[in-house]
Amino acid sequence: MSAKNPKNRRGTMYDSSSDEEEATVSQLAVDLRNTRQQLKEAQDLAQKAEHKIQLLKKELNDAKDKADASEREIKDLKAAAAIQIKDSEDEDEMNDHDDEESVVNPGDKWSIRFRELREYRIIHGDCNVSSSGPNRKLGVWARDQRTYYTNLKSARQNQQHRPKITQERIDKLERLEFSWGKKFPPPILWQDRWEELRKRQQALGNCHVPMESQDPSDLAKWVSAQRWEYHHFRKGRPSLLTPEKISMLKDIGFKFNGPRLRK
Repeated sequence: MSAKNPKNRRGTMYDSSSDEEEATVSQLAVDLRNTRQQLKEAQDLAQKAEHKIQLLKKELNDAKDKADASEREIKDLKAAAAIQIKDSEDEDEMNDHDDEESVVNPGDKWSIRFRELREYRIIHGDCNVSSSGPNRKLGVWARDQRTYYTNLKSARQNQQHRPKITQERIDKLERLEFSWGKKFPPPILWQDRWEELRKRQQALGNCHVPMESQDPSDLAKWVSAQRWEYHHFRKGRPSLLTPEKISMLKDIGFKFNGPRLRK
């Protein structure tokens, strides 16, 4: 005899399979909610892991940059040690009191910024300082120098007031291969001046360049700057002259202890 489904209170037949289906559906809904929650948690973890990976990549790149910089520094130090400074012509008799970049008056804000720009140029190889970021103040100062130069060259400078940039400061900035902007010719590079001096040496048999204090030539300004930079190099200070450049100058018979212009 087959089993009969039990009756409910109203006397109708009760189907137990319906309850089982509802329980199954309810359990599936709970499982779905749990799965979604687990998926969300997994996505959050994945995002955090991705963020951490990006930070680690940045740290790795920073470490690589530092390692490259250290390698270049070691290479320069080795090259400097290999330079033999034996000839009396290379003796550096400059007094630090003659070097206005060694001691800067705290009240001379322009010279302070110029020294910062020179250090930036030595480290980065150019004077293209951004007006945002960690060197923002220096970048704004450099931008102002370009504005002053543009005003001076375009005759927008008020004739009743002193120019905001002098020829002396222009010369100093150009020693750093400072770019005045797209409206003006690009800066003369070190290699170009060296080539000019080399041709002079071939024509005259020496690297002597007259140092006219009143109106020195561009080459005289450059030659004087090399001697100042060599002074820094010999003192172990940051210098725009590298061992390679020193060797190039020596190869054409350049004398580092020759006359210099007052900066």
